[in-house]
Amino acid sequence: MIIQPARKSYYFEKGYTDLFNTIKGAWTNNKTSATHYWSELKNVNSNPNCSGWEKLFKSVLYIFATLAVVIVGTIVTILISIIHILVLICVMILIYIGFSIIWGIDRIYLIRNRIFSPCTVCTKSSEFLIPTYLCPKCGREHTRLTPGVYGILKRECNCGTLLPTTFFNGRKDLKAICPNPECKAPIYGRESMPICIPVVGGPAVGKTVFITAFVKKFVESIVPASNWEIEQYSPEKEKLIESIIKNYNDGRVTKTIDRSAITFNFFLKSKNGLWHTEKLFFIYDIAGEVFGGEIEDRLQKQYLYCHGVVFIIDPFSSPDVMNDYSSKISPSDITQISQTNPNDALDIFIQKLQDIAGLSPSDLSKVPIAVVINKTDIAGLHSVFDKTALTEIITRTPKKKLNYSDAQDVACREFLKRNGMGNLVQTIEMKFKTHKFFDCSALGHSIGQGSFKPLHVMDPMRWLLSKIDKDIAKSWRQPEDD
Repeated sequence: MIIQPARKSYYFEKGYTDLFNTIKGAWTNNKTSATHYWSELKNVNSNPNCSGWEKLFKSVLYIFATLAVVIVGTIVTILISIIHILVLICVMILIYIGFSIIWGIDRIYLIRNRIFSPCTVCTKSSEFLIPTYLCPKCGREHTRLTPGVYGILKRECNCGTLLPTTFFNGRKDLKAICPNPECKAPIYGRESMPICIPVVGGPAVGKTVFITAFVKKFVESIVPASNWEIEQYSPEKEKLIESIIKNYNDGRVTKTIDRSAITFNFFLKSKNGLWHTEKLFFIYDIAGEVFGGEIEDRLQKQYLYCHGVVFIIDPFSSPDVMNDYSSKISPSDITQISQTNPNDALDIFIQKLQDIAGLSPSDLSKVPIAVVINKTDIAGLHSVFDKTALTEIITRTPKKKLNYSDAQDVACREFLKRNGMGNLVQTIEMKFKTHKFFDCSALGHSIGQGSFKPLHVMDPMRWLLSKIDKDIAKSWRQPEDD
């Protein structure tokens, strides 16, 4: 067991020492008394000044005293030792039972609420049920701040500061860092329920634009309508969210230059008490170069804890689509067309989930995935997915009783199959048990034409979150169509 910078609880260390010393002292005192009376007996017999009767009287007295100490003293010492041991054992059993119950409650709470502490920086570690907490006074690192041998409800740091050891008495309010000794980045999770969603796809498919549009509308529209509230994860992440909103308003499109990932984080709370544990959003903007056949500088450890995936497709990366629409694409848009085949990007992504996250085919199938065809505002492509097209699908399949969301899924699948991406549809259907196809325009217009005007961005995220978290699914309110 890792030694902590704290003092062990009395009943897990000093209690045993005191028990041993008490019993040892009782036997030592018993032996000392017996030795004393035996020595007095010898002194009487060797004393020439004592008369015969006096020697006899004192000899009998000291013999009885010695026997009394040896026999009665031994019996009494044994009985007292047994009583002491039994009392201490009973107390320790109660302490151990209490410790086990409290430890179990703390652990069940964390597991039941799917609470862990993902590090947004570390590239060698995955997720931590308990991060490393710092003593607020001396800064010493406590790696296992849970009920245990160092304390049940409180742990005493070597500096004398008492630290809470459970979720219900303030542990989450302590500063925490990544347990990886090579990282030690700050962790602001506060024992919240993480919702981790990587947004993946090849270079220039519009992942950052999609996240920008979602975060802006989610924070400013969905959150107040649903009676939720946002709290920022950290000052750095708050600035990142502010830059997203500014980019949205300015119509700027930025590229993820980090060849690993950028993480967007924020806490989500319920104002009306529909849920008590905070939700902690981790939205990963995975750099497109990861799927473009280049070698990564760092392993994508974010895959280790994804609860759902958004897979973005640039339809114009398909030669068939380009052949049909190239004449209608503006010069500014054509420079932003992804050069990565969506089939290749999907295969690489699945391979990384299996290699890095160690997901078996059965585990992989449990991850919900929203497949999003982006950039439908370009070259009039939106007509393939507009209300007229969806109504036609509903009309020609009356037995299926489709709604517009179902028809959108059908329209997307049919579009991909018609344009050389049938293998992608088949792979999604085979590998992922829970999946759905969507179309959207994250930017809403050609590049350089002002503020974002996204269409259908919220649909895939709402569907995905409904599969990940039932609390969000029940209380989500959307004031207007996006």
